[in-house]
Amino acid sequence: MGALVDGGTRVSGMLFEIKYPVSIRYRSPVGTYGRVIMLDYQTPIIISGELTETVAINLGDFIFGDPDGVLVVPRVLTLKVLEVGERILETENKARKEFQAGVDPIKVFKKYRRFKYHQNQDQHLNNLCELYIT
Repeated sequence: MGALVDGGTRVSGMLFEIKYPVSIRYRSPVGTYGRVIMLDYQTPIIISGELTETVAINLGDFIFGDPDGVLVVPRVLTLKVLEVGERILETENKARKEFQAGVDPIKVFKKYRRFKYHQNQDQHLNNLCELYIT
């Protein structure tokens, strides 16, 4: 249980303190009392997206949020997405260990192939590696 708000909230700090899961688009000092009404609940909705103009959310869809953002996975794809996500996490954890051990980042990227590598983009990849390991 939690809240996914395609807008702002004035009490996000308090919500985080009481460990109520909430994902918001922005924080605002403006309260909503007298300006917001509930139209319905437990119904499909459409909210604005980041990678697409809008995102449809239907009953039973899997919603995952953290401080970096929110993902909506259609119910029929949830198991497949979780399986692929676990494989990606395993690969990324192996790469992180090698980064921490001091292995050349170019070799790590080539080995795990999580990013496309092009021979003529060594400098770009070096810059990317510096951002990734800091």
